[in-house]
Amino acid sequence: MKSGIIGSFVLLMVVVCSTVADAGHWTPPATGTIFMHVAGKITIEGKAPQTGDEVGVFSSDGVLVGLHLFDGTTGLLYGDVAINGDDPNTPGECEGALDGQVLSVKVWSARNNREYGGNEIVIAPTDEFSKNGYRESPLPITYKENEFIGVTISVKPSFGVN
Repeated sequence: MKSGIIGSFVLLMVVVCSTVADAGHWTPPATGTIFMHVAGKITIEGKAPQTGDEVGVFSSDGVLVGLHLFDGTTGLLYGDVAINGDDPNTPGECEGALDGQVLSVKVWSARNNREYGGNEIVIAPTDEFSKNGYRESPLPITYKENEFIGVTISVKPSFGVN
């Protein structure tokens, strides 16, 4: 009887732990129909991103409008981050970025168990993806529907921050 209870408990813990492990740091935003697209390279404290790391793009009012989850297979590259725009068919409800709105970037490092933002994030334009229709963008990143831009993201923690 005890071994059956212990076995059930172990199975339950495996299921709970795997569910928690699959959950990301940020909850992915709802998918809309209007987008801006960003792609590029990223380093986190000089290293390639690892499985579980995330890039979050936020509107100026703090709403998560784009998310990229790393699976550890892309090296320094991050793929297309689809940044949701506001749906004009839902007046009075703002579920995405507005045209001309300045966007901010935050990075979650699963390895460091830490969220980086503000002056810890350095963003530089890149034309590396120009052959795929992405263009180098002036900074800061400003939402514009149907734009495809390339940016390099470097995470460098502020001195004295844990």
